[in-house]
Amino acid sequence: MYVQTEVIVPETVTDSVDVPIRTNARFDKGLRAFRNYIAENFNFHNVNIEELNLDPQQAYYTVYLLFDIDENGNPQNFKPVNSTEKNSVYKEAVRVVKSSRWIPATQNGKPISQTFSVPVSVYVEDLLGK
Repeated sequence: MYVQTEVIVPETVTDSVDVPIRTNARFDKGLRAFRNYIAENFNFHNVNIEELNLDPQQAYYTVYLLFDIDENGNPQNFKPVNSTEKNSVYKEAVRVVKSSRWIPATQNGKPISQTFSVPVSVYVEDLLGK
C-alpha cells in the first residue's frame, strides 16, 4: 500500500499585522504515521476487484480523496476526485480516513476547518491476491 498526502492550503504562514496566524491541521503522530495508519487499516476484502477494470501490468491503482478536517479534528465532507462514491477502493479509503483523528487547523488560536487532498494508491498485485 502506498499513500501520499497533500495539504491544499499554504504550509507556512507569516505573522504580520495584515495576515492572520494560521496553523495547518495535522495527524497527531505526523504524516508518516498517517500513511502507516491507512496502510494498516485498509481492508482489501472490502474491495470489489471486478468493478475496477484492472490491468495486470499496472503497478498501482489510485483514488483521490478530498475532505475537510473540522474544528474538532474529525475528517468529514468526503468527495471523490478521480472516481465515484461507489468505487470500492474509494469507499474503503474513506472508511479508514474517517476513523482517524486529527489536531485541527487554527487561525489566530481558534480551531478552523481545513481541506485536504489525499491520493491513496494500492498495489494491483495486492488487489489481485498475487
